[in-house]
Amino acid sequence: AISNLSGVVDHYFGTIKEGEVRGCLQTTRRVIICGISGSGKTQLAFKVASDYASVHPSAVVWVIDGCSQETINEGVESLQQSLAGEVEGGKLRVQNLIDKR
Repeated sequence: AISNLSGVVDHYFGTIKEGEVRGCLQTTRRVIICGISGSGKTQLAFKVASDYASVHPSAVVWVIDGCSQETINEGVESLQQSLAGEVEGGKLRVQNLIDKR
């Protein structure tokens, strides 16, 4: 998988919300998690994304910080740069994923 996840979430306590997010990923490709500060949104996002990436090796899993327009733009730009990167044989990373499907 292509992702910006930095390691495994090792201090996560499962919640009902985890199942809801996983369920959403069965029918859509994007999930927005919102809530009050300190409620565990980031840990939930990283846990579900990490698990999804490990089960779907040809997926693109990218977490974008939505706290401001600037961080959203930076996240999208980082994703675009990652997808445009080359792998062995001069192929784009995204083409390599398509070939694996």
